[in-house]
Amino acid sequence: MRRGSWTALLLCSAVLATAPLPLGCAGVRRDAAEPAAPAATPLLWHARAPGGGDLYLLGSVHLRAVDAQALGREIQQAYAASNELVVEVDLSQMTPADGKASTERYAMLPSQLTLDALVSSETRELLARYVKSHGLPADQIQRYKPWFVAQLVLVTELQAEGYDAAFGVDRAFIDQASGEKSIVGLETIASQFAMLDGLSLELQELMLKDTLLRIDELEASTRKLLKAWSDGDEAELERQIFEPLEEVPELQPYYDALIWQRNASMTARLVGLAGDGRTRFVVLGAGHMVGAEGIPARLAEQGFAVERIRPAAAPAAPDAAVAPPP
Repeated sequence: MRRGSWTALLLCSAVLATAPLPLGCAGVRRDAAEPAAPAATPLLWHARAPGGGDLYLLGSVHLRAVDAQALGREIQQAYAASNELVVEVDLSQMTPADGKASTERYAMLPSQLTLDALVSSETRELLARYVKSHGLPADQIQRYKPWFVAQLVLVTELQAEGYDAAFGVDRAFIDQASGEKSIVGLETIASQFAMLDGLSLELQELMLKDTLLRIDELEASTRKLLKAWSDGDEAELERQIFEPLEEVPELQPYYDALIWQRNASMTARLVGLAGDGRTRFVVLGAGHMVGAEGIPARLAEQGFAVERIRPAAAPAAPDAAVAPPP
């Protein structure tokens, strides 16, 4: 598996980035006094329902650095024009007890099992080296399923590089909207954990093994992905997110569960919400927005008039993938 695939899916579509971590991992935050970078101009669409409801669709990333770029003017204007914020999970309503309950139900192994008993000798050795080198509690790690440990390792590494869910785009807008706009969550942590728990054991081990083998590539691939995101480079984001599926067909069930099934269900929810004619600002992982099966394209198939909103300085170009039907 390519490193880009796992990092891209974590940052642009995955869930553990916004869930409580069981090991008390703390990130090393970057110096916030560094000069400000130009504003980020990530992917933004406007979709108008046949009956008149408006959706502004922002492709987000769930982890960013403390010194991350501000968002462009068009994004702030779209948020200001909206009556309601729509996100994957409304974190303002999630309590520590909710996270604990979901972890216990979907991420923990039965008491008679250990992680080592479920994975190959190669994966066991890789994990043992990682746990020892990082001073992690081996006994606690053994209590969790492979999918959870794979994401735990990735989030631990990203936090050490200065990335944190506290600076994610969805978290920022949830904080901004609290007390100002109503917030709608399309999913819950429980539903997302259940989806990952439903992956086969073979696929879960593939995720964990690849993560452990390619940790040294993580920071560079994360920077590459975030640059494509901040530049609003739709083609490059789509390449980084979906190219690995062509290289490793075994990932098909993972993409189906994490991306395509959720795209279908979230599109249906958005179509229903738009029926009241109100204006909403929708912040979902960028992995759900790109490609022929992304949410903008799915909305266009439902009769919405969909167009990319580009930065004022950028030339407007037609976007055939999400053009409204004739």
